Amino acid sequence: VRLDTHKTFWSQYAFQFSHEFCHIMCGYKAGDQSNQWFEESLCETASLFAMRRMRKEWEEKPPYPHWKNYAPALEKYAQGRLDTHAWTDSLSVAEWYERNKEKLKENPTDREKNTTIATKLLPLFEQRPENWGAVAFLYIHKTKDPRSFSTYLADWRRACKLAGDKEFVWKLAKMFGVE
Repeated sequence: VRLDTHKTFWSQYAFQFSHEFCHIMCGYKAGDQSNQWFEESLCETASLFAMRRMRKEWEEKPPYPHWKNYAPALEKYAQGRLDTHAWTDSLSVAEWYERNKEKLKENPTDREKNTTIATKLLPLFEQRPENWGAVAFLYIHKTKDPRSFSTYLADWRRACKLAGDKEFVWKLAKMFGVE
């Protein structure tokens, strides 16, 4: 895992490491990149999730006593990203996806769009952290052939072993307005 930060900006290190670790959890495989934007958005979600969880943990049980005072900085970093890429309340996720799906395919690492959708994914993981278990099955059925987002989600759901993971992926598909 390679990180690109400056000096001792520890929040940025933690954010980037969480993002890259999520890529590992997804089980990267070579092949079609049509839906890479979704993995990037999941990884942005993982970073936000980790920062907010670290803040809570460090307030109570920091790894070292003198790190306790750094807990608010973790929250501030995550909240800054959430505020900068806040969701437009007037749009549903399905409407947002419909408007942006071609741009997402063209530029899967558009951090503005990745983080914007992460603001909608984050509550699903914060309310049920066990949803992260489904991420390990994201690329079980990856191929070199392009797949629609609908097929991508259906393949992911089919690969999941647990009923709760399958239900989670179904919920995501419904959120995005995908059959």
